[in-house]
Amino acid sequence: MDEELNEYRLPDFNWDTPGAKEAFIDLYKSVLHEDSRWHFFWEGSYSLLRFQAHFTSPVISFLDERDISYTYEGKWTDNIWVTEKYQSIFEGMFHSFSVMAMEMEFGDLEYVFDRVVHCFLNMSTSQELWTEMERKHGGWAKLWEPFMASEYAAKRAITLGRMM
Repeated sequence: MDEELNEYRLPDFNWDTPGAKEAFIDLYKSVLHEDSRWHFFWEGSYSLLRFQAHFTSPVISFLDERDISYTYEGKWTDNIWVTEKYQSIFEGMFHSFSVMAMEMEFGDLEYVFDRVVHCFLNMSTSQELWTEMERKHGGWAKLWEPFMASEYAAKRAITLGRMM
């Protein structure tokens, strides 16, 4: 069984904190490069950092040396039902997304986003999905991918609007 992931909250450390992205890049290159499950999230006024427990000492040293505040939140179990259901799969995706976010050039964001969405929808295609798209969109069902992406975008906007 895989080792559990520790979750740390980094208050007042987010995408708009000067040097935050560079600090995560340094942390990855100097400490977490051998942890194939570590990942981070920008969460508004704080960040979340998750990594395998045996990396705790060097991660804490890294954070302390850079005066980055943190609190231990516990062993990570996601609070979103679908993420918890497929947590081991999401761990790999979250890790890959974290590395991609650190390594990609800003101008590539739109194209990376397109590849991620397209590839997942392409791989998720099934007769069940096709039948549902034909039911919902009739002759337009061949455009199911942009329909799904735009429906998702609208639902995400509503969710974010509720958070404001």
